[in-house]
Amino acid sequence: MRIFYTSTAVLLLLFLQVSFTKSKSIEKVYFHDQVIESEDFKAKLSDIVATPAELKFKLTIENLSNNYLLFKPSESSVKTVIGAISPSEKQLIVDPNSKGFRVLNFKAANLNELRDFVFQLKGIYAMNPDGDNAKMSTVKLNAVNEIKENGIKLTVANLKKESVETQVKFKVTYDGSKALLVSPSMVTVKMPDGNSYANALRKEKPSILFKGDTDNVNCKWDRMPGGSANDMQMVEMIVNFDQVFKEMTPVAIEEKEVIIAWNETLTIEKNK
Repeated sequence: MRIFYTSTAVLLLLFLQVSFTKSKSIEKVYFHDQVIESEDFKAKLSDIVATPAELKFKLTIENLSNNYLLFKPSESSVKTVIGAISPSEKQLIVDPNSKGFRVLNFKAANLNELRDFVFQLKGIYAMNPDGDNAKMSTVKLNAVNEIKENGIKLTVANLKKESVETQVKFKVTYDGSKALLVSPSMVTVKMPDGNSYANALRKEKPSILFKGDTDNVNCKWDRMPGGSANDMQMVEMIVNFDQVFKEMTPVAIEEKEVIIAWNETLTIEKNK
């Protein structure tokens, strides 16, 4: 369906007022799906339904970029003649070249009287994964329980250190002002033979933390080469967090507006 954008708020509200005041009351009003496109993303509004007390729809965001996308629903709004209404759903993070969705709920009276409304899509931010490296000191397993550096608190929450296998869980809390990208697969350990060995849990997905958030970084190393010289139960193991933590600055993407029209045929059919 073709997308119509406008920057003239007065005309939009007049258009909506005609639809609002002249429409016949129906318990549930159904609307046509709509798509909003930009260079960074494609957003689809689907399953759009208005009742006397609520307007809701599914907003699916397809990330077309190599950045992470942060969506803050409360910054978006539905504009009607009775004013702008914003949802209160929690924020959404969409990985590069993937999809995510939120069901948005807008609360107000007599929303089933609407036959058209304007949706302002705002609050989408791009976050570059090649952000500034937040350096952390190395950690000697068994020697250090907690360190605090660069707005990051790192705690050894659980440790099993044996000859055949070492497992450790680090609890990470972020107190910075940006967004912290945490990549567990980048953790390495340096052994007495002078070599560094990667975290065996290579499929651990990155996570993103905001101020006050906490997450776990899980690591595992299997029996090391070198015999007793690299016996993990007996020797010193130094964990390195270089490139594990990166601070990203969310950059706002330009807002978009779209008019959503009711689906008269479907509405009549559904309300029989």
